[in-house]
Amino acid sequence: MVFCEIFRLDYVLVQWYDITITKQKQITKEINIMKELLRKLEAAEQKTSKLELKLDENFEKGIDTEKIEKLFDEAYKKEFELYIGLAKKIEKISNGKINFDTAKKLITERRSELKELLQKIA
Repeated sequence: MVFCEIFRLDYVLVQWYDITITKQKQITKEINIMKELLRKLEAAEQKTSKLELKLDENFEKGIDTEKIEKLFDEAYKKEFELYIGLAKKIEKISNGKINFDTAKKLITERRSELKELLQKIA
C-alpha cells in the first residue's frame, strides 16, 4: 500500500513537466521546503535520541534528570512539529491524493525512497 503511495507521489510530482512555468516554480519551491523539513526532522530526531540516552544514563546513575527532561520535551515537541509539517506538505503537493495518515507512513516507513524521489525531482 505504501509503495503505491510513493508511486503516486512520484507520478504527481513528475507531472510538473506538463504544467505552466508558474506552477512549476511553485512545485519546485514546495519540494525544496519538503527537503528542508526532512533535513531538519532528521537533525531533530538525532538531538532527541541523544537527549534520551543522556536521560537514561543520568536516571540509572541516580542523577537529577529534571533539566534534561525539560530539554528532551522541547526537542521532542520540535521533532513532532517538523514531522507533522512534512506530512502536511506531502498531502498538499499531491493535491490530497496522498492523505495525511499515508504521508506520515511515507515519512516513517519509506523515508529513503521519499528522499530519493525528492532528490530526483528538484
